Amino acid sequence: TTQAQLQGYLNSIYLSCVPVGTIQSGSQGGGFSQAQMPFSGLSDESVWRSNYIYWNYYPDAMATSSESSIAKFYTAQYNCIRNCNRIMANYQSVFMTDTALQHRYAVEARALRAYAHFQLYMFFGPIPIITTAVALPNAGNLARGSEDSVTNFIVTELDTCAAYLPATYPQSDVYRITSGACYAIIMKLYLQQHNYAKAIEYAQKIINSNVYSLYKTTAAGRNSYSDLFGYNALNNSEFIITFSLGSAGAFFRYAPLSLGGQAGISPTAAMINTYETLQGKTLQELGSDSLNIYWADPLYKNNRDPRLFASILVPGERFSGTTLGFNTAADPLGGVGSTFTGYWCKKYVDSTDKSSHPGKINFG
Repeated sequence: TTQAQLQGYLNSIYLSCVPVGTIQSGSQGGGFSQAQMPFSGLSDESVWRSNYIYWNYYPDAMATSSESSIAKFYTAQYNCIRNCNRIMANYQSVFMTDTALQHRYAVEARALRAYAHFQLYMFFGPIPIITTAVALPNAGNLARGSEDSVTNFIVTELDTCAAYLPATYPQSDVYRITSGACYAIIMKLYLQQHNYAKAIEYAQKIINSNVYSLYKTTAAGRNSYSDLFGYNALNNSEFIITFSLGSAGAFFRYAPLSLGGQAGISPTAAMINTYETLQGKTLQELGSDSLNIYWADPLYKNNRDPRLFASILVPGERFSGTTLGFNTAADPLGGVGSTFTGYWCKKYVDSTDKSSHPGKINFG
């Protein structure tokens, strides 16, 4: 019935909506990055081992109908959709003098509802489209939409919301969904469907907004790409969707065991080997002698795409005051809480958080 109640309810959706953990805050596995980044363990990019999300069951062929990771994802999205529907059905009865803000809250809920449908579609394909708060007895008997109907629903909803949502927010509300975020979700949907003409169309809308640009560090000796995942660029013009404190706890979850971390993500050699040399050559294009050198020492003469050094920790690298080794007593290969491949995730793992757990790094 009050503005505070409406705002609080909407904020609770931001805190629990997409995808599995929280958006705006979260330590000990609740942060957005700790829900989103483990998805790489479903692919050949990394090996995922952790005691709070069991994505490793799927590539290991251990998943059964009782495995709850996917069910939790499914439930979280439909909980988000239900809560958004409640706002849209009831926001007009809230007493507010600022009717423009009242309407904007409803549009935010509508956009988040479309985002949740998008997340479900990315996992499950065509899914039931829910636009009202469904009574519990009927919740299990909802038919899937067609491919076209789900696509049209997501695109139409986000297009409509983009016309009403601001392009930017004050820093205190930086996590809220914007018009550019709506276009980015649509673009990603069309990319998933290989509809590149439509993906380009919506990418151009983002470009034409003149809101976003590549982040460039002004600090001497710093790497702009590396800075994106730490404290030097918590909020910047490159992030289209920002989740405040969304990577809180990343050091504990991803850092090497020798530094007090759990090494939940272990990048694979296949992932490391995708990074080209500074001469623009893939490892497969090199002669066998050079190939063997880079296999043995990925950092050889620092002659690799700098994004490798920004994203992945490798044996022999010095990080947070420690020189990392391969299969050492401090970091036993395959040990509990240790790397399974000999590599570690570096994204969002900032040495500052070693002593200030869980940390305050955003996810974008």
